[in-house]
Amino acid sequence: MRLFGSCCGKDISGAVLDPDSEDFHHHGHRVQITCIKYEKGIRNQVLEHLNDGNPVLIDLPKPLGCGIIARSPSVANGVKGRNKNQAVARMISSIEEIQDFAALSPKGFEVAQRNLFEEGRLVLCPVNLTANRDSGVPVFENAASWKKQDGTAGKQRSKPQANRRTSIAVDLFTRASMSNTPYALICPPGLFSNNPEFLSSKAKLFGSSGNATGHETPGSFREAVSQFQTVCTEDPYHLLCIEGTQMCPTQTEPYNTSMIRVAPDGGTKTIREGYQDKQNCKDFAPFEELKKWGECFKD
Repeated sequence: MRLFGSCCGKDISGAVLDPDSEDFHHHGHRVQITCIKYEKGIRNQVLEHLNDGNPVLIDLPKPLGCGIIARSPSVANGVKGRNKNQAVARMISSIEEIQDFAALSPKGFEVAQRNLFEEGRLVLCPVNLTANRDSGVPVFENAASWKKQDGTAGKQRSKPQANRRTSIAVDLFTRASMSNTPYALICPPGLFSNNPEFLSSKAKLFGSSGNATGHETPGSFREAVSQFQTVCTEDPYHLLCIEGTQMCPTQTEPYNTSMIRVAPDGGTKTIREGYQDKQNCKDFAPFEELKKWGECFKD
């Protein structure tokens, strides 16, 4: 399914348009943007914005970049101007939040716990669609019978379309190299550690990178904001942007977060290298900085 259809012979699917152009106003919506800074007193404003179904662009300590967070995957995707069904990451506050559906052995849970909460990596976690809890052995339904949202058999995609399982609140997609086993992308809590009103099993958050579709990873927060000023979206969005430049005045080259895949037995494979794998980032202590910035979201 395309984000936009063809209108008047002009297909603008995934287009990034000049907000002053006729096409922009005729075919889509300009993102409403409000910018604030990290400081005490923003907690209620940010929490209400998220709970009202709106997206937030968060600046992060360097060498981390920016991120988009929202209460639903479709909003995290939509504000970026991309297909709402594209798979996004589920943020979790504790490993217990995935214990009911993660197809991991005790060793697998141990590995996932360490990579998420000690090293801050994104984790591709195998998901039980059918599980025998009495035996403790992860059981997958037949891969050939597992269907994506479009009804076709699961297979690896460079930009996976989600089979959105609302019952467990994760997007499922498959890895061809793992016999089309369904996986979910899990994200550590970051700024919202030990803050259950923002992030918990009941207050779910979904995250994506802080760039608009069609743009490269922004080099700064203000560059990220400027990207969203040019995006044409299917639905209207109000994007709250939280700047942390004053918290981290020394600008460094941004890096992605490392992403690994954890197998049911605890084996791992690096899917994407990130700052955790860069020699010049070895001394970076993200959790201390994230904890300090996260205080702005607490009473």
